[in-house]
Amino acid sequence: MTNRISLNRLAETLIQESRTPFNTEDFAKHLESRWQKEVSGSARKRLEKVLHNHSSLIGIPESDFIPFRAVVDKISHVSLSVQLGAWELKQGILIPGHRLIPFMPVNLKESELTFLDPDGNKTPKLKQSYYIQDIVPFYQYCARFPEEIKFNEWIPGKSCMTVTVWNMRSLYKSFSSRPGDAILIDLVDYEKGIYQIRPYSSRQYRLDRLRMRALYIALATQMDPLCEDEKFCSAGLEKQLLRILFSMNLKVFREVEVFSVTDFLESLKEWTVVGCEAGGVQMVPVWQMESGPFVRADANRVVKGELGSLNKIFQDLKLSFDAMEFKAMLYTVMASNKYKLEAVFFLLFGGQGDLFEDKKQHEVFY
Repeated sequence: MTNRISLNRLAETLIQESRTPFNTEDFAKHLESRWQKEVSGSARKRLEKVLHNHSSLIGIPESDFIPFRAVVDKISHVSLSVQLGAWELKQGILIPGHRLIPFMPVNLKESELTFLDPDGNKTPKLKQSYYIQDIVPFYQYCARFPEEIKFNEWIPGKSCMTVTVWNMRSLYKSFSSRPGDAILIDLVDYEKGIYQIRPYSSRQYRLDRLRMRALYIALATQMDPLCEDEKFCSAGLEKQLLRILFSMNLKVFREVEVFSVTDFLESLKEWTVVGCEAGGVQMVPVWQMESGPFVRADANRVVKGELGSLNKIFQDLKLSFDAMEFKAMLYTVMASNKYKLEAVFFLLFGGQGDLFEDKKQHEVFY
């Protein structure tokens, strides 16, 4: 038992140290070299399972694996564009959420991240509670939600979520930020989760937009042959994105210095993002949306703003459940000891973000 635990720890160390693609056989040989013993057949089978399910490895055909770090090293010079909304600016805060993809460390919680200002000083962080509907859009493409929930049994629309935020009030003021503007986030240290923030003028954004658009088209083109790739289609969104980023010619990234996961996903025509029953989100071809264990909303739906009843609202939004089913799920959640926000939101709303386009309908629903 002791040897097996030690072998597992050594395997984990080698995975974290890996910065280039490898296959199972190469990894086993490297492991035996460091282990200084022959790895048994049963141990190899366990090892293969670890590699296939590891959160920091991307599986590709022919039993090959790409470490996250290999992708990060390739694109580490690229800055992330984070668009600022009116609510975020009014609160004077930064909630990174899914906007840190593809530079989101697997082994760190969001609360453990560090953001530096342009002068290299740490941006203060604090715990704050906000209404769930204000927070959900920041995590719509994440594999998991924060789980500190205060559920209001009488008025579900007033339920709150506690999250870690970074105090950006003084920086927003110095950047002269307005709704629709953006900031740039540079990766400083991936393992430690350290980033640096700098201003991003709307003028510079307009200049960069054409090159960003060209990158998104190139990425979408890389995805087309992968629609029949079982490993790609079964992976989560972050692994899918890292895989196609790694497959891009390095020359493309020399010409592109800015990336936004939100802009990229919204630019897709032949693929869409869905939430899975098992949790998390993934990209699937539009023509495959009707199959598979996920719930989605029609990207081309036209919302009329029906207000008459829950059933009419759900039908208007083309959701796959009715009022009775929704109430049953809600009562189950209220009666549970732990509010599983991630599972509920991904299952019901498919990770699609702001479901309600009509403000009045939003208010009537709650």
